[in-house]
Amino acid sequence: MNSSLHSFLTRAISSIRCLAVIAASGTGIHLSSAQSWVPTDTPVQNWTDVASSADGTKLVAVANDYPGFVYLSSNSGATWYPANIDPGSWTTVSSSADGTKLIVAGNDFPQGPVYLSKDSGLSWKPADIEPHGWLASSSSADGSKLILAAEDYPAGPVFMSTNGGESWQPAGVGEHGWTCLAASADGNRVVLTGAEFPIGPVFRTTNAGTTWTKLEVRASSWMAVASSGDGAKLIIASNEPPIGPVYISSNSGANWTPSPAPAENYSAVASSGDGRTLVIASTFINGVSGNIFISKNAGTSWTNTFAPISAWSSIASSTDGKKHVATQAGGVVYIRSEAPPMLPNPVQLRKMAETGAYRVRFTGSPGTAYAVFASSDLLGWKELGRAQEEPPGNFTLLDAEAEGLRQRFYKVLTP
Repeated sequence: MNSSLHSFLTRAISSIRCLAVIAASGTGIHLSSAQSWVPTDTPVQNWTDVASSADGTKLVAVANDYPGFVYLSSNSGATWYPANIDPGSWTTVSSSADGTKLIVAGNDFPQGPVYLSKDSGLSWKPADIEPHGWLASSSSADGSKLILAAEDYPAGPVFMSTNGGESWQPAGVGEHGWTCLAASADGNRVVLTGAEFPIGPVFRTTNAGTTWTKLEVRASSWMAVASSGDGAKLIIASNEPPIGPVYISSNSGANWTPSPAPAENYSAVASSGDGRTLVIASTFINGVSGNIFISKNAGTSWTNTFAPISAWSSIASSTDGKKHVATQAGGVVYIRSEAPPMLPNPVQLRKMAETGAYRVRFTGSPGTAYAVFASSDLLGWKELGRAQEEPPGNFTLLDAEAEGLRQRFYKVLTP
């Protein structure tokens, strides 16, 4: 919780009259956190994947048109430029946390090229790895641990590197119709998903590929997976019509529960570092789907971001979950950045006659976690909990400890 952002103070008086004092520190009053998706100056391509640095500043997008290009941005997607790399049928890209170490791979038959960069895409060199139809990749935060999964028919291999791609070895997980993979920040916890009908396997390692476990989760054509930084919170998504199920796990895949995401043809997911903010994209097929949804509570509920209806192919998020980038198959790259949450306003304080408790009510940015604190002297503060949001943008917290107090101050802090 960042106490340097926004707060309001309210003093409750025993006669039920209220003296409200609104105070803001830091950057002042802001507009709602809702933000539109903005198309970038990238060319129209069949974009297949996108990666982001932890702060959302450095972005890399790849396309599998022939020729397919690799495009880079160093200013959160405001401007883009082509990388100095041979054109190819690029299918996957991953980045280190600082955006300096990159890996791109393709499925050009029969080559299946893999290239590495250690200078944010200014220069590239081919990786010494046997060719396959590469479809998915991941990188640890420091760029040392890399994984590549192939879609070779009828089943593709998985390879791993522990030295930034200088050498590679089979991951030992077997060959399946792999579609996507995600790794924790340290690269030790990895989840692999497949789309083999009807099993669509999901495998996990917690020790950087030394051993693998097939996870017990609903069989489906899993097309996307994302992980929190510690590898504990996971989300997987399918394009299985008509429900396109989405499942979440809070214990590294040991147990899974369905998430109430709308039924769509899902193609991509991304997660913030803490796993609380999730974004999920679907592909527009036969007049349905093609939306991007966001969850601010680890998949408990979802809100439409009102992106253009499209065949979304990939999505990435900054670690704080406030910057997003998404690619279209047969379109351009889009970016979205959330403004700081608005100051809680107006403040309403009401004593509940039946209990003597006080109800604190205010409006704010939908989907924002507002924490309410109380004090009797403005010196010591106690967190009462997070305000409950219902309906969207309206927040309430009941203070049962206020009964009988002559004076009570409240403040609300944004994350």
